[in-house]
Amino acid sequence: MQLARGESGSASAAMETFLGGRSLPEFALTVSVLASVVNAVSVVGFIGHYYAYGFHALLPLTATPLAVLVTSTTLVPLLYNMRAASVFQVIAYL
Repeated sequence: MQLARGESGSASAAMETFLGGRSLPEFALTVSVLASVVNAVSVVGFIGHYYAYGFHALLPLTATPLAVLVTSTTLVPLLYNMRAASVFQVIAYL
């Protein structure tokens, strides 16, 4: 909204543009991330891989719940407290 008013260049304009001013509901953010990650190319690629090589690729997915737990309890709160919207802001913070 701030970019439409010509207030570009400020940190708050970037937060408003890329993070919705940090006011997006959790469900909307979840759907947005899922739509970004799960697309037609990945679905077709997984099906093709499983058809060609079998379901052995599912074994590494057993570690996914552990990775989600560790990330959600350590990394996400750290990045949220840093108010980082991109990896470049994290690098600048360090």
